Amino acid sequence: MEEILTKRVKGNSAADASQAKEYTEKLKSSIKQQTDFLLSEEEDKKIRTDDIFTSVTIQRGPKHFQEPKEKRFGRRQLDEVQASSKKLVDCSEMFLCPENDDQKSTASCTTNPKSILLTGKAGIGKSLFCRKLARDWSHGRLFEEGQENAKVPDFQFVFSLTFRQFVLPEEKLNLCEILNRSSLLNEHSVIDESLLQYMIENPEKLLIILDGYDEYKQRQKITGDFETRYPNDPDEKIPVP
Repeated sequence: MEEILTKRVKGNSAADASQAKEYTEKLKSSIKQQTDFLLSEEEDKKIRTDDIFTSVTIQRGPKHFQEPKEKRFGRRQLDEVQASSKKLVDCSEMFLCPENDDQKSTASCTTNPKSILLTGKAGIGKSLFCRKLARDWSHGRLFEEGQENAKVPDFQFVFSLTFRQFVLPEEKLNLCEILNRSSLLNEHSVIDESLLQYMIENPEKLLIILDGYDEYKQRQKITGDFETRYPNDPDEKIPVP
């Protein structure tokens, strides 16, 4: 992997910090515009995203959610799940390394989670939650201003993609082309090779949100042998699973 990145650095120059900052403002502006209202087929029934409240229960660690025997997931089942879960004061806490958590000791926790899985029944609000994450970031509300925690991630780029966009038979894409398919981008926030290189050199500043995994019909391919069949190279065009 280091050899691949070294070759890439020599062949492609990265955008500088000022160019990256300028792009971040364009990206935030695009996300604000694209997420202002909920998607609706009826134009006269637009609802502002900021007027919607989402409530989620977050579990850390290898705990498995037990499907209730009853078809309806009611108040009692929800209370049972919440009783065995750690309540977060703010959704931004899910990006932080847990401290004093009974599922993971502080001593063994040295880095923030690199991936987060959000699960729930259809229609419960997973897509809306992902949409609000991107919107809160664009407005500077994802993390509290002046939050005194050295572990708080400093996301400079946020891209939201849906698995529906990956139903692309016979088409091969590289990382730049995949990110540019985000529905939250406009003509002013398309990334180029220099910006992509900056993101690769600063991966801790990049947040990618993937929505709709349960609707993806090729899920078995994701857990297949793609990692061994194709190089770990962002420039390489590979088939979308």
